[in-house]
Amino acid sequence: MNLQQAKELLGINQDDEREIKRKYHNSLVKPESTDGKGQRIYHFKAFLAAPPQTVESTRIANLQPGEYLYPRAFHGNQIQLMNKERQILGYLRMEDEHLYFCIIPLLKRHAAQVKLLVKSDDAEEKGIYRSKYAGNSSASDRSRIGNHATKADIDFYFRLEDESYNSTDLNLKIEELLSEYEKYLQQGRFSDLFQRLARSNFRSRFHLKEKDRQYIQEKGMDTIRSHARDFVRTRLAPAQIPNDGKQTPMRGHPVFLAQHATGCCCRGCLYKWHRIPQGVQLTQNQQDYVVDVLMTWIEKENIGK
Repeated sequence: MNLQQAKELLGINQDDEREIKRKYHNSLVKPESTDGKGQRIYHFKAFLAAPPQTVESTRIANLQPGEYLYPRAFHGNQIQLMNKERQILGYLRMEDEHLYFCIIPLLKRHAAQVKLLVKSDDAEEKGIYRSKYAGNSSASDRSRIGNHATKADIDFYFRLEDESYNSTDLNLKIEELLSEYEKYLQQGRFSDLFQRLARSNFRSRFHLKEKDRQYIQEKGMDTIRSHARDFVRTRLAPAQIPNDGKQTPMRGHPVFLAQHATGCCCRGCLYKWHRIPQGVQLTQNQQDYVVDVLMTWIEKENIGK
């Protein structure tokens, strides 16, 4: 499955793209643990919320920490929840609701299982409290729920069902789907940078050639990322580089092309394009940032984007 196929499967349009980019953060799709069979279990931050003086608000306020909740129905790309008495509580919400586009297709095809627990958190009145939406809440959230709401934080655990139970023709795998989603978000993280680079005649002339793509296919992206880390650590990270400006070849490795294309080829260019100061050792966070930029460019080029 390539990135475009993943976007089509997830139902992501241009409006979704802009919202996803705005909400990007790195920890969306990290597996928290594995079960006894080695299957990955993902944990997402979620919540229920209802306007005050409604039936749902009262039911949410009466939830107990650690109480199990249950999916009642799918409505579009949302999950309606109920309590053990089968009373409707409203729709599950997540910090990034675009994750629904990953999760709902799997649940509808019985390719995954979920566990929903009311969060136990004494710091927030055991996870259930009246909430006034802060300034960083989206306008759409506020219009749907209101400025004040009864809110319950939910621990949402998600596990791919054993493949022996998965009869879907699409043969979806959570690792593949969420990996594609994470790559998609990563590309959005650097969209402004890539737009600036595209306006440079010099930077925009660099592209992967067929032999570069073959090399990537033979080695795999994990190996390419390892090479990128080594090149950044040895050729870019030191505070003083005697041949700075000439240390990155113009060809010979996909990472070299990526460095020139993204302004990560020397410390002078790194300052010009990324405002990372010269004359000091790169921190580990700065090195990780450069590697992420390089790998995002390589992934975009490798799928012909």
